[in-house]
Amino acid sequence: FVSHGSQTLEESLPKVVRSIYESYRDNADIFIRLVNDVPELRDVADIYSIERLIDRTSLIFLQNHEDEIARTDLPDTHEFLNMVFVRSIRHYLSGTGGDIGEDEFVMRLARTVYCYLQDKPLTGEG
Repeated sequence: FVSHGSQTLEESLPKVVRSIYESYRDNADIFIRLVNDVPELRDVADIYSIERLIDRTSLIFLQNHEDEIARTDLPDTHEFLNMVFVRSIRHYLSGTGGDIGEDEFVMRLARTVYCYLQDKPLTGEG
């Protein structure tokens, strides 16, 4: 997240989304399959340590770009986006995300987040 700090929100957001997505993808067995198969593991701190790190660093990322964000309640915006973001990635990685490729998924997710931060409607245009 820090390496993208000098770029604009529009430039850096797709890269940050890809980094987070790749972290989830590379650890999908722990994040998704194992926790779903063994619900007792949801209480194990190690499984969520990366999620907590992503949560904290993503808030810092948004704070660093606060002057580029149209929404005024950053903590609520962050909480909502975090929920949507994590659920979207988990859904996609579980194999129920449709027939879109990985690059397309990451691009769509980044565009969705960007439009929400800008308080703009999400359109079918690039």
